[in-house]
Amino acid sequence: MATVEVKDKTLVTSGPYERYFEEDGKIYHHILDTESGYPVDNELMSVTIIADSSIDADALSTAVFAMGLKRGMSFVEKLDNVDAIFITKDYKVYVTSGAKEYNFMITDKEFQLMEAVE
Repeated sequence: MATVEVKDKTLVTSGPYERYFEEDGKIYHHILDTESGYPVDNELMSVTIIADSSIDADALSTAVFAMGLKRGMSFVEKLDNVDAIFITKDYKVYVTSGAKEYNFMITDKEFQLMEAVE
């Protein structure tokens, strides 16, 4: 749905779109809310982390997904050498300020790049 140009970086994406099951019309996925024990239910489809280390990016992508868009964006903006791409269920795309340096470009017209978190 998009392209980025990175060198000496890693990209890791987390989201509920691959690991899930459906029971009685409800979808259960693998990213759990630490307070309720149930799958996180927020507006996000996925979070991609751009970082120097894959192990850091993997942990961050899951944790930031669980935080949701606003809290996750705020959290990542405070980290050094880490950026993020957030995609919401309504196909809106939000990127941290540093992600713009990677020539982020949407290639699928179904998705819309947003200027700021609403």
